Amino acid sequence: MSRSGLVARNILALLATQLISWVLTAVVMLYLPRYVTDFQLGRMTVADSFVALGAVFVQMGSSTVIVMGVAQKKHSPVDFILAALCMRLSLALVILVVCVGLATIMNYPPETRLFIAIGSVAAAVAAAAEAVASVLRGQENIPRQSLADLCSKLVGAALILALMFSHAPIWALVSVSVFAALTTLVINLSAFRSAPWPRFSREHLKLARYLIVAGMPFLSTTLFLTLYGQSGPLILHQISGEAAVGWLGLVRKLTGTAMFIPTLVTSAMLPTLIRLRNTDPAAFPGAVRRMTNLMLLCVAPIAIALICMPAQLLALAQYPESYARALPPVFVATGACLVIWFVTQALGTALIANEQQVQLSKGALGAALLIVPACAVGTWLTHRYLGNGAIGTVLADNFTEGCLLAYYISILPRSLLPWDTIAYALRVGAAAAVMGVVVFGLSHQFGLLALVPGGLAYVVGCWLLKCIGGQDLALFRSMLGRRLQTTG
Repeated sequence: MSRSGLVARNILALLATQLISWVLTAVVMLYLPRYVTDFQLGRMTVADSFVALGAVFVQMGSSTVIVMGVAQKKHSPVDFILAALCMRLSLALVILVVCVGLATIMNYPPETRLFIAIGSVAAAVAAAAEAVASVLRGQENIPRQSLADLCSKLVGAALILALMFSHAPIWALVSVSVFAALTTLVINLSAFRSAPWPRFSREHLKLARYLIVAGMPFLSTTLFLTLYGQSGPLILHQISGEAAVGWLGLVRKLTGTAMFIPTLVTSAMLPTLIRLRNTDPAAFPGAVRRMTNLMLLCVAPIAIALICMPAQLLALAQYPESYARALPPVFVATGACLVIWFVTQALGTALIANEQQVQLSKGALGAALLIVPACAVGTWLTHRYLGNGAIGTVLADNFTEGCLLAYYISILPRSLLPWDTIAYALRVGAAAAVMGVVVFGLSHQFGLLALVPGGLAYVVGCWLLKCIGGQDLALFRSMLGRRLQTTG
């Protein structure tokens, strides 16, 4: 299969999987706030953040190392799988004990500690599944990985809905993540059932040590980024309490479904970018620019919908009053953050492909150091004066993410992010502003139906401002399996 055809197949596989996952997540989140209180959802969110920090030390930054090693054929895929499973499962046992012990020392409520214990087991299984998924990504076998993710989402959504309708205890809902991760692991491993599996040996231990050492730059980056992403709920919990954490967690779950777009694009493009930089450096800058432009083009209408129509979105969901009253300003702040986050993901992927991991790690460290005081100050101010600390937590995310984006731009080679990319962002912003005016003007009378003329206004604006040019059309044609005309 040609390079463009392989990228197109991978993108289409990820697109189909993520769209279905988005629907499943939306269905679950439509019913979950009616089943659990904002306090209980806050405890679940705190446990998720706590476990996410521990899970960083299970993977040890080895995922990207595995992808690159498999793509460069340094060892056989099954050798990487055996080494990664040995490393990750051993570390997971240690992290499980540490997480439960720290939760006990910090005097978390018994229910929260139970959620953390269950989440730690799920994280261990998920780390094993992700190791095999990294091998599949290195082979650019995205359809298999997408199948595993889709089945996992189906199992998880079906179990959660069944448990809610049968009035199961909350801990049972948390336990679903274990079975979902097991589904992913089994399906990913089935891709190698016909492969010759060697006997585990000292060579695999050496390879496991190599994964740890080579993953250190990625470990520090992942740790800092995870601390950056997960410290908000923990700080919010200390200042505003569990209900505010529940509000933040719900908004993150709902808007997190939009993250399938950067996941789709970066997962499909990273192996291609790595190969282009090594084999066709002239085509590398053009691929980075197209990836960044596509992120901007996709995120703008999503951000406008969140900023202009939070009340209408919540009315559709029919959440309890405690949620509906607190969430609209959090949605607005999150909509603004999505734009920065999408672009940061694109530029971070470009830095990884360009082998600038050390500089990426420094930026992540800066973000982790900045988010804690910014979140503490922002959360305290909005909790005191607006009665909703979640607003300040999201605003602190916006500020820190903006600083991180500025740093990424400063360290990227100018050939990867020329000035015409800035002009492109301004044109997309102008088209999005037209959409915002249309949506805001019609939403009070027509509700969510205002998104139809608003979306049409955005498409027309993008066309008139030439936001959709030859490079973008070439990329879209490649998604449909046609030949990609290399430009730029």
